[in-house]
Amino acid sequence: MEECVLFVVCVIFTTLLPTTSGYPNGRIEEACSTMEPIHGSVKSQSSSPPYSITVSNTTYTPGDKFTVTLEGLSGQQFTGFLLESVSVGTNEFLGTFTILDSKSQTLTCNRKENAAVSHTTKVKKQKIQFEWTAPSTSQDIQFK
Repeated sequence: MEECVLFVVCVIFTTLLPTTSGYPNGRIEEACSTMEPIHGSVKSQSSSPPYSITVSNTTYTPGDKFTVTLEGLSGQQFTGFLLESVSVGTNEFLGTFTILDSKSQTLTCNRKENAAVSHTTKVKKQKIQFEWTAPSTSQDIQFK
């Protein structure tokens, strides 16, 4: 059976300003294609990420399940996030997420259920985990 490599990239939307207009409940399906936060004048982060994303394995066979961990570096906390798994090169949504706690929720992106995960509240988080199920096809995947 063919194994594929998982590329790990993540974009976190942190709220650094005391007041913003946004989506504290994380229901941001309209951000799936651009990965841009919809928070009025707040821009997406462009500096080095203050977080890490790890996957419990770096290769997969179709149907495998992994734990994906999003964690602030040096104890830093974050409020909002959007995480997707897509095919390298085509950005097709691949695999599905399952939530493991009430701080996250799955999103439907491009009519694919559970294609992404996001926050449920603006409560600060230092670490959060999800279960990811590999797609039925063998392709290189990146998390972003």
